[in-house]
Amino acid sequence: ARRTAGSTLRTAFGALLVVVSLQMLFFHPKPRPGEPPLPAWALFLLIGLLSGAVSFFFGVGGGIAAVPLLVSLGRLPIHQAVGTSSPLIVFLAIYGTIRNVLLGQQEAVLPPHSWGYVNLLAAACLMPTSILMARVGANLANVASATLLRRLFAALVGIEGVRMALL
Repeated sequence: ARRTAGSTLRTAFGALLVVVSLQMLFFHPKPRPGEPPLPAWALFLLIGLLSGAVSFFFGVGGGIAAVPLLVSLGRLPIHQAVGTSSPLIVFLAIYGTIRNVLLGQQEAVLPPHSWGYVNLLAAACLMPTSILMARVGANLANVASATLLRRLFAALVGIEGVRMALL
C-alpha cells in the first residue's frame, strides 16, 4: 500500500467496497444448521488471513472484510458475523497503529501532529466518538432484523465505495 499511488489505492478501495456491497445484497448463503453455526478452524484461519490482509492494505478496520467473509464463507448469520468481527478490530487496530507509526518514521514530510503515519489529533477526536457510537450501533444492530442490517451495511458500504472510486 505504501508503494501504491493514493489515487490508485482510493479507486481500488472504492471498487472493493462496491463488490462487498453487491455481495451482501445479492448473495444470501443459508447459515449452517446446528448449534451454533461455527465453521472449521481452518476456515476461520482463512477468513482471518484474508480480512487482515485487506485491512492492512487499505488501512481500514477488519470488519469491512471480515463481516462479508464470515457471512459468505463461514455462513454465519449477519448478527453473529458483526459480533465476531468486533473483537478482531481491536487487535488489528493495535497492530496496525504500531506498524504505521514505525513505517512512517522514515517519512520526511508529514502533516502536523503526526507520529509516523498516525495523526494524533485525528485519533484523539475519533477514538472517543467511535467508542461511544459503537455502543449505539451495537444496540441498533441487536434490534434490527437480519435483512435490514444486511441492507443497511450494503447500502452504506456501496455508497462510500462509489464515492471513493469516483473521487
